Amino acid sequence: MIRCKDVAKLVASDQFRSQRLMMRLEVRFHLWMCRYCSRWERQIRQLGSAARKLAGRTSVEHVGKPDDDLEARLLRRLSEKGKGK
Repeated sequence: MIRCKDVAKLVASDQFRSQRLMMRLEVRFHLWMCRYCSRWERQIRQLGSAARKLAGRTSVEHVGKPDDDLEARLLRRLSEKGKGK
């Protein structure tokens, strides 16, 4: 039987789809039986979904473009904190 370590590695690396039928069935059966691995799979799917949503919201123009006013705002906030505000 497949071990949790192997299932976690397959699920996280997305190599699951490229495996042969018997291996996919064995992994699915393991996920059905093991609550820890099924939780891990669910978390990995949610992370992937969140990353895709975030990537869709981020426009190409903003990637790598520094905020011109960021440094001034940070310095102002730090000086306010230093004054006890």
